[in-house]
Amino acid sequence: SSVFHIVNFRARDAELKSEFQSVALELFSISRNFNLVKSFSHIMNSIPGLDMIDAAGDGHQPPNISDNSFPIPVNIGNMRTEGDFKYTTIYRLKAPITLCKGNDLQYKREITLVVYNETQDPDDELADILHELQIISELDHNNVLKFYETIAGNTLLDVAFVFEPHGGLMSEIISQKIEKLYEPSVIKNIMRELFTALGYLHKNRIIHRDIQPENIMFASTGVLKIWNFRSARRFGQKPRKVKVNEFRYQSVELLMQSEKYDESVDIWSANCIFTQLWLKKHFCPEHGREKVLEGIFKLLGFPKKDIWDEFFTFPGVNDLMVFNRILRYNIIDAYFKMYCDRVVSPNAMDLIHRCFRYNPKTRPKAEYCLLHPYFIEEPRACPVEEIVTLLDHASICDQLRAMKDKKSV
Repeated sequence: SSVFHIVNFRARDAELKSEFQSVALELFSISRNFNLVKSFSHIMNSIPGLDMIDAAGDGHQPPNISDNSFPIPVNIGNMRTEGDFKYTTIYRLKAPITLCKGNDLQYKREITLVVYNETQDPDDELADILHELQIISELDHNNVLKFYETIAGNTLLDVAFVFEPHGGLMSEIISQKIEKLYEPSVIKNIMRELFTALGYLHKNRIIHRDIQPENIMFASTGVLKIWNFRSARRFGQKPRKVKVNEFRYQSVELLMQSEKYDESVDIWSANCIFTQLWLKKHFCPEHGREKVLEGIFKLLGFPKKDIWDEFFTFPGVNDLMVFNRILRYNIIDAYFKMYCDRVVSPNAMDLIHRCFRYNPKTRPKAEYCLLHPYFIEEPRACPVEEIVTLLDHASICDQLRAMKDKKSV
């Protein structure tokens, strides 16, 4: 698959320059393909004052693209263009992303096409594109959406990623209120696959940072797939702002905008999905950052110093101390008894409690979650064939909704 190759340059912001160069050097070590410099000249052309130098060591100089009049070719280097693909279904997501199902006309195969919508900060968008490409180019796991290649468009920063085909988004299935999604054996299948995916990412020192239903797909075979690594970071990498449109799946340390966090933020997010599948709703109906924090405190009680002293060092914590006087108790067991229409086993509740621990150091790792008694007890996780049935139900709902929309026009 195509790999970005950028060498050295000057950017307006020193931090962005450091970010770009770090990513660029790693990408070059992967590709060793100097011709790919030209493939993204149209992207780099969007950065005023950009200068490139030869880092390939082969004596070949890249084209002079510091002049913003440098032409934008339709088909550049080794990259194909959108004309090589046919779209069949387009999803408009909450995130600034256009997700398409389609067909690769050249290779005659189904694909998933991901297009990132334009932002007001081209420099920052370029950093995100480079960073995500670096990560997805390295990942190879059954529970991670497989990356194929990049394709180029006709405008600056007009680039898309091509992935393996998918059968449906978890967020779409949730919105259709398909009852099969909430069967205990189906929930166990989903959580087993999700923790397996997170175990793989964390073993490879990658934190996703935005685990939520919109970023989880199912292949047509029923296998769960994590995707959208725009917010992902490597262990020890300098933190950048988490660009999420959905705060309800964020851990408290991320909501408090802490720069000190680890892979346990993904465990918290996965647990939000776990509880949502049992409750058939998210425990927090509000979406704003402050409202989500309030919702967490209502469910779990306000953090205590003897459990998580670091919480009280976060910026803005003084504004939250009012909750310390009125929201002091963990009521999650009572909440489940009140709002869950099925019996949740003690083992399932134990895993939920562990993954919702405030102190990140005491949350279980993904590997431990998979060894928890919950995954051993009956009912066992359903076979993938039942997930395929779930996808079939979702497809029928899509068709019925499309027919209804057509009649109403």
